[in-house]
Amino acid sequence: MKRFCNHLIARMIDGRRQSGKYAVDKQSIAAPSSAESICKPLLGRQSDPMAQIPFVHLRTFSAYTILDGAMEPAAIGPAAKERGFPAVALCDRIGLFASMAFDDGCRANGVQPITGCFLRIARPGSADPSKPALDWIALYAQDAEGYENLCKLVSASHLDRPSELEAHVGMDFVGDHSAGLIALTGGGEGAVARLIAEEQQFEAEAYLSLLQ
Repeated sequence: MKRFCNHLIARMIDGRRQSGKYAVDKQSIAAPSSAESICKPLLGRQSDPMAQIPFVHLRTFSAYTILDGAMEPAAIGPAAKERGFPAVALCDRIGLFASMAFDDGCRANGVQPITGCFLRIARPGSADPSKPALDWIALYAQDAEGYENLCKLVSASHLDRPSELEAHVGMDFVGDHSAGLIALTGGGEGAVARLIAEEQQFEAEAYLSLLQ
């Protein structure tokens, strides 16, 4: 898992370096840390490789995610630096309110900020389309286009849904705005894990293929 997370971070940072832009705004700024500098410990001593792999939180909730998070967004970067994390991801539920303060706090402390969001997705093929099963998914912006799409998805989840349902977007809408984004399944709150727990292996594999 740690190897996968580190590879994910490397892909995100490579994408930002190639575009010359960060996901939090559209203007050019100082070049981000390279993927090589963050993953350098992976190339170190081979006697204890796991001890050389840095840990990176990919689901950090700020105080804007009530009941899940309590940290002020600007405090996440200093906390990550204190613990030796080379990068940290913000992944609040259905909102990007904390992204600017989070980004500033990370930059000021030499920590690579990764902007993401935890969104509800209407599960395709629900028996009752008017009351679809809603699953969580984690989306991360890897460049400016990804951040723009993340903003569109968050806005649509609040504005373009029936008022009687919780904030969410459809899978088709996610597919239409997936450029520059990296998706994780949402863990135990995501459709893949829930379907597997219900012994619906075929449906879980079909859902996973939609995310690829």
